[in-house]
Amino acid sequence: MVKLGLIGIISKPFIGHHDWNGVFYSNIARNYLRLGLLKTGLGQVTDFGVVTQPQGFYTHYPPLYLAPYALLAKIGIESRSIFRIFSILISLSALFLFYLFTKSISTKTIATIASIYYGFSVTFLNYADSISIQPWTILFTFLILNLSIPAWRNIDSPKKYRRYNFYIWFAYLTLSLSSFDATFFVFA
Repeated sequence: MVKLGLIGIISKPFIGHHDWNGVFYSNIARNYLRLGLLKTGLGQVTDFGVVTQPQGFYTHYPPLYLAPYALLAKIGIESRSIFRIFSILISLSALFLFYLFTKSISTKTIATIASIYYGFSVTFLNYADSISIQPWTILFTFLILNLSIPAWRNIDSPKKYRRYNFYIWFAYLTLSLSSFDATFFVFA
């Protein structure tokens, strides 16, 4: 009985009053679609109803926090289950990047064991399907770590080193715009 209830809850649309994140967050995603990112100034507009000029802004979360889900809604995907599958794919991509990073600093065996351990950890399992910032944060964090290895290996080649630093900087910028768990650093 409980399983049937959960299937019904998961299949509800993301944009609407059945969303677990509440009407508040889904309304912000809708306002991204209604007004556009330029008119909102990348701000999270909390106004309800017909909004012609943004009045209420929510500043707790970074500007692109809900943008990926607004883009999915723009192309007609509003199902919570699809959003959760999307989050799981992001989390699995992050797990793969974790494996690549661990393999680049140790052995394939250690990387496999560490990835299995992390994949079954409470931290990973609790947030893997989250319609929130955690999958994005983890993905970009492991991307930055993976980009750091070739940057470090090419420290004697200024052109390659600057190129990898640019990629790292861009990944950090994207991370800081989509996650409040990130700290933005400027590399020299």
